[in-house]
Amino acid sequence: DGNGILDAFVALSWGYLGAISTADGSFLWSVRLGSGELLSPPSAADLDGDGRIEVVQPDGAGVVWILDGATGRVLDRFETGGVPESIAATLADLDGDGALEILVPDSNRKLLVYDPRRRELLARVETGLASAPAVAVLDIEGDGRPECVLAGGSRVLVLDAHGLAGAAAGGMPSPRWSVELPGWVSGGVAAGDLDGDGATDVAVMLSREGKDKSEWAELHALDGRSGKPLWKEPPVFPSPSNGRPPALADADGDGKLDVVAVSRGGEVAAIRGADGVAIWTAKVGSAIPGSPATADLDGDGALDVHIAGEDGRVYSLFPRLDLLWWHAVARRVEGLVLVEVRGRESPDPIVQDLVGELARLDARTGEPVWTVEEPGSGFYHIASTTRDLDGDGTGDFWRLAGARVEARSGATGDLRWERVYGAARRLEDRPADRSGDGVPDPAAIVEENGTERVTCLSGADGRTLWEAVLPPTGGWDSWMRGRWPVGGDLDGDGVADAVVALHAGTLLAFSGRDGRELWRREGLGTLDVTPGIGDVDLDGRLDVAVASGSAEGALLSFFRGADGKPFERQIVLPRHARGEPLFANFSPGPGHLLLVPHEAGCLAFSLPGLSVAWDYRTDGSEGQPWPAHGFLARVGQEGDPHVLLGTMDGRAILLDARDGSPVWTFWTQGAVSKDPLAADLDGDGVAEVLVPSEDGKLRAVRPRLAPFRNDPEAALARLLAALILEETRSPNFVLAAAERYRRAASEDAWYHYARGFAEGPGLDPIAALGRSLDLAPGNARARTQRGRLLAIAGRLDEAIADLDLALGPGAELEEGYFFRGAARATKGDFAGAILDYGRVIELGAYPLRSFYGRGLALAEMGKLREALDDLDRAILLKPRGAPELRRQRARVRELAGDREGAIADCEAILDEEPEGPWAKEARQTIERLDREGGR
Repeated sequence: DGNGILDAFVALSWGYLGAISTADGSFLWSVRLGSGELLSPPSAADLDGDGRIEVVQPDGAGVVWILDGATGRVLDRFETGGVPESIAATLADLDGDGALEILVPDSNRKLLVYDPRRRELLARVETGLASAPAVAVLDIEGDGRPECVLAGGSRVLVLDAHGLAGAAAGGMPSPRWSVELPGWVSGGVAAGDLDGDGATDVAVMLSREGKDKSEWAELHALDGRSGKPLWKEPPVFPSPSNGRPPALADADGDGKLDVVAVSRGGEVAAIRGADGVAIWTAKVGSAIPGSPATADLDGDGALDVHIAGEDGRVYSLFPRLDLLWWHAVARRVEGLVLVEVRGRESPDPIVQDLVGELARLDARTGEPVWTVEEPGSGFYHIASTTRDLDGDGTGDFWRLAGARVEARSGATGDLRWERVYGAARRLEDRPADRSGDGVPDPAAIVEENGTERVTCLSGADGRTLWEAVLPPTGGWDSWMRGRWPVGGDLDGDGVADAVVALHAGTLLAFSGRDGRELWRREGLGTLDVTPGIGDVDLDGRLDVAVASGSAEGALLSFFRGADGKPFERQIVLPRHARGEPLFANFSPGPGHLLLVPHEAGCLAFSLPGLSVAWDYRTDGSEGQPWPAHGFLARVGQEGDPHVLLGTMDGRAILLDARDGSPVWTFWTQGAVSKDPLAADLDGDGVAEVLVPSEDGKLRAVRPRLAPFRNDPEAALARLLAALILEETRSPNFVLAAAERYRRAASEDAWYHYARGFAEGPGLDPIAALGRSLDLAPGNARARTQRGRLLAIAGRLDEAIADLDLALGPGAELEEGYFFRGAARATKGDFAGAILDYGRVIELGAYPLRSFYGRGLALAEMGKLREALDDLDRAILLKPRGAPELRRQRARVRELAGDREGAIADCEAILDEEPEGPWAKEARQTIERLDREGGR
């Protein structure tokens, strides 16, 4: 429709093809095509080069239709002799003339090639396959000469596409390669470069059947050049293929193609294209008749997977790159910390923007809990260590704000204490307890009267514990490049000391007890990053690692913490360091590592030998880690160790700490402005990632599928909630909840009871309720539901027997009384029906249907005045839109001798629906009553 948003063509029931706006879900048009049912998905492209989309749709009668995409107007059609179910037309330029041909198989396993511009059938090719082939046209070698892939029976073969366009009737070019597979190719072909070798590969779904008649599906990937298998083992799906092709897309954010496939039973899986390993799997609550659709529709940088279910619903999955929420700030995110919250397992983030405004966000929703607006100028930083200072159960925090160092309440944002200086430059990120009161005491670099000093403040009340003057750093802008102080017990006295790196090349260590200088090292070159403190040689004593830069390159140096003596070993870095060297112990896992983010990626050194464990490289200068250092995280379901990096081009990258391989990437709209953080924000047992960005947003992202938590009680609560909604909405709503409950508990009475509300192919709700009642005979609601379904099926005696058992003494199951009343009335037990409908009315349920049903039963018993009273009440409840009510009242009025009232009801039917189903009968009744009454 030209609004810049992709729209969707949808093949509907009864031969209708429709176009739907994805902007608002409205139909742009719908057209019925002949008399054939549409059993294949549509195809769309610009066939005639006029810049407008055409849509090609085969129908079940063997006709292929070509329509204008904007209006639905039929442009052309051609006969085929029958197009097999589920196979779409393929649109491709076979002969290189710049125009697209239409390729479609027929039911005789021939391949038809049609030229839509000349309206001419170019070829009808014998394929020699055991079934009508699925077709794909692609350029395997990238040489501009297309190939055609045919998949049918148990074979997949590749032909020269140029030869197809000019093939004589019945002829077929010799295949480049042909492969026999161990099952039946039951879906279409997906094609793309799965293994990264530059050639286009092929993915197909197979249907398999065991000796015991069990059925399953397999996903096979074939090398485009040779047809050889790409993967050691094909992924297996527990239900058969649905006969549709998989989709190819980047499912894990690593920039490489993966395969998203579905099977008939509702299973969905994203499979890594390179090796066939599952990235994630999911199951939707419906059979799946079609292929998955993959696109980033919401613009969050994450792949969305959309599944059309057989239950009439579209299921949208965000299984790996799921944006939980985002929060906007002024300009960019300048500070971020997590605080523990009283009464909750998950922490809340506190975010600070460029002008110093603060907000605590609810980690589950991203909504502000409180905000503090104190705009100003200067540096802003929040220390990442927090502590409950006031005993309210919520973590409090320290921050640097312009010329102030302050502590604030995490519960309310209120100021607890502050110290004001001429300027405040830097605040220790991870302060430690230096006063012995159990509260971390932050060190800060401040300026008073042109003198810079490092000062240690009491975390509890802000009083000065000690101060030390820093040497002049030189240069008016040196403070802009100053480094954060870092803490660690260097001298072994049990108190964390402070290390400060000055930009001009001086490294200083100060005693955490009194601020005296422990040692200094000068002439180290330009110190661009904050030092790191850890045990380099694993001798049980802390050391200092610092990265320096010069015209000759970048150097990583090490000093003993106790006296500052340099290690003999120095490491030349491939690029300038971008962040603090980070010491980590991944156990179990790779053990002790030293991580050094640099301009080209991140290096990991094994300790104590300082050998390179791995070297992850980003692509391009904008991909360099930013702004400070990698953040350690355990994000995986198994607690696997990870390293989290933010980059200047807007990526949050999760690396496997064991080998440095990228596990996941999330893109933002601007540079990552502060270190990303990982924490379980929603309480599902798996960590999410908070990504702060220079585009003014803090995003909470789920990088992994949440593992299924074996919590039967919680699953039962979800199931019952779904059932409550189900009973007032639509069928099949509970299937997903039932499956989750089955995995958490078992196939018990509750599980089968839930499936008693499901309808659709392969589902037997009456049998499911029978199994539920075998396990729990006293479940009156299960008996009521089975009684209802038996009554609908015409099995009235069985229905009444079930409902009799459900409606014991004191029962208030209004639906049970209603359904039993309907069943009794159908059997002619009008007195029993009147009692049941009366009980429903007493309980205040179904008044319209109950008054109507009781009125009809009373009429059958000859109690016409009482019957008319009930029918009057029913019509008062729905005076329009229910002609059947007036039809029945007209009948009863005539029986009661009220001819004028009967005529009035018939005239009301004609006024409202002159061409409705009861109009003819109403006219005949009026004419008859007029004759009989002499009107």
